[in-house]
Amino acid sequence: MMNKAHEALLMEYAAGSLDCAHSVLTASYLTLSPEGRRYVAECEVLAAALMEQACECAEMSNTCLDAVLAKIDCTAADCAETEDCIESCVQNCAIIPQPLARVLPRQGKQAKWRRAFGGMEWLDLDFNDRGARARLVRCNPGFTLPHHVHKGPEITLVLDGALEDETGRYVRGALIILDEDTGHEPRADAADGCVIMTITEQPIRFTGFLTRFLNPLT
Repeated sequence: MMNKAHEALLMEYAAGSLDCAHSVLTASYLTLSPEGRRYVAECEVLAAALMEQACECAEMSNTCLDAVLAKIDCTAADCAETEDCIESCVQNCAIIPQPLARVLPRQGKQAKWRRAFGGMEWLDLDFNDRGARARLVRCNPGFTLPHHVHKGPEITLVLDGALEDETGRYVRGALIILDEDTGHEPRADAADGCVIMTITEQPIRFTGFLTRFLNPLT
């Protein structure tokens, strides 16, 4: 179920004002959320009405439409490359939404997964966005990340399995938006673990007795 934070993110997406990392995460969420797609469609209709009333028509070249269509067409070769690229990153490529699949490491490049805490590993996604750190994360069944506080906003999209914390249980398609200074102790599903995409703007800060050992890892 969407809340005000979800609506604010989707409004920015509809307005085209998100950076690349947040755009990819939001587009991936929309492939999994009919409710989200309806809300974005409403935002776009409203924006179009406002533009029609407030803006003058701009002249466009005769080839403009063809150029736009050429950029969004997906050839068979493009799709095959995406499939290979997904397989090199995750075991089950069906869990990866198409917007995210397009930015995974290209075929021929080894995905550089990093491991920490004994049950979690992540793949950094390079969007060249200043300040935003985007990652594809997979956790073993039952893995628990020690309690921590976020120094800045964090957005998480659950792609497979389930994730739960003090606020609830989140399954595939769930979008979790945490404010600055929010603390929690996320746990992966005991049977299936989880795969998520996450974006943070600041390092996290662990609050437990192992703080001074764990915080340098973030």
